[in-house]
Amino acid sequence: MKYNLVLCEIHLPAIHGKTKTSCPYIETHFLLISKFDGPSGMLLDEYNEIIEPETDTESESDAESFASDLEEDELSAIYQTQQLYIDEYNVMNNIRHPTIRNYNNIIHRENYIKPEIGHCIELPTGETIVIIKTIWLKIIQRKWKKVFSERKRIVKERSHPNALYTRMITGNWPDSCREIPKLYLFRN
Repeated sequence: MKYNLVLCEIHLPAIHGKTKTSCPYIETHFLLISKFDGPSGMLLDEYNEIIEPETDTESESDAESFASDLEEDELSAIYQTQQLYIDEYNVMNNIRHPTIRNYNNIIHRENYIKPEIGHCIELPTGETIVIIKTIWLKIIQRKWKKVFSERKRIVKERSHPNALYTRMITGNWPDSCREIPKLYLFRN
């Protein structure tokens, strides 16, 4: 899959480390914590091990029993563990990020580590970074919310007796409610 449900965090050299072979700008990226399968919610690493038959003893019934044994809140357990680790480390050491000035404000938000839709890229140096794509969903939702409220206003205005009378006489709606707005994300 091109995009996955992921948990990720900003790379901090003091926590994650940085060697001579690391990407020079790794601290400006999000590092992958866990990758999940959308429909089942299973960790993809575990999911891939079950589906790929590496041994003769694995079967589809094994995969089904494993999937049923997984806890439903595995995602939240990973999130809580990671958040506790980050909070404890940063409170004790009061670490500063080399490139992000408001790093402490970012990591102390309640929703710092949350499920995101992301594109995972494995670098030649072995690190797996994530490009977060959830932001585009938020932009579309904000735009649609404005368009939808304008549509509701126009429908309400069209149901007014004066607008109906104008439509009956001229064949057109009044100018204030003539066009129903559409969702345009990018206008040229």
